[in-house]
Amino acid sequence: MLLSTVRVARPELRDSVLELVQHLQNTPESALFPVVALVRLLGIQVAPEFQTQLTERGEIHFTQDQFRNSGDLIKRRVRLGGVEMNLEVAAELRGILHRTEDMIRLTFDKGHSVKLSKLVLKARLHSLAVHSDHIDVDLRGGGGLRIDLV
Repeated sequence: MLLSTVRVARPELRDSVLELVQHLQNTPESALFPVVALVRLLGIQVAPEFQTQLTERGEIHFTQDQFRNSGDLIKRRVRLGGVEMNLEVAAELRGILHRTEDMIRLTFDKGHSVKLSKLVLKARLHSLAVHSDHIDVDLRGGGGLRIDLV
C-alpha cells in the first residue's frame, strides 16, 4: 500500500476539477458532484460495470459546510497505479466541507468514506484538498497522494 506521499500527473482532470471548485464556490448552499467522479479523482480506473454501479449511487450533495451521499455499499477489485486492490465505498459517504478562495477540502467522517486494502494493509480516505493545480489526498493508514493537474 502507499506509505509515503506519491505524486501522480493527471492533467486530463484539470477542467473537471476547476469546474467542481467553481461550482462549489458559486453555489454554496446546494451543489452536486457524481460519486463516479470522486472515484476517478483518486486515480482509479473505472470499468464499464463499475461505472454503472457508481452512477447508480448518484450525486454527492453539498451544503454550506457538509456533504453527503447514500446508497448500497460498493465493494470492487480495482487497479491503482498498477496495483490490484480492494475498494470499498461506504453505504453513506459524509463529512465536512471547508472552502477558501482557492481551495475546497472534503474531510470524511470515520466509517463514512472510501477504503482501499490489499492483504493486511488498509487505508481510509480521510480528506481531499482540491486546489486549482493539484489535489492532495490524505489516506489514513496508507500515506497520501498528490495529483498534479498541470
